[in-house]
Amino acid sequence: MKTSKISYRNTNRFNRLVLDYLDQNAELSQFVTSFPNIGEFNKQIERKKRDDVDRSLLFNVLKSQNK
Repeated sequence: MKTSKISYRNTNRFNRLVLDYLDQNAELSQFVTSFPNIGEFNKQIERKKRDDVDRSLLFNVLKSQNK
């Protein structure tokens, strides 16, 4: 099966902010702790482990929102 790729930008379905985030635009670095790339996943996991989150509350709120 032949496949091809199309960039997010060329789909004309994403706004500039999303495209800048995916392109890891340096102008967003003051708002973003890490960009979506494989090298940042472990760092992000470690940061999230230190977050004080009431997971039960989070679960209930997300469950309610998804009704």
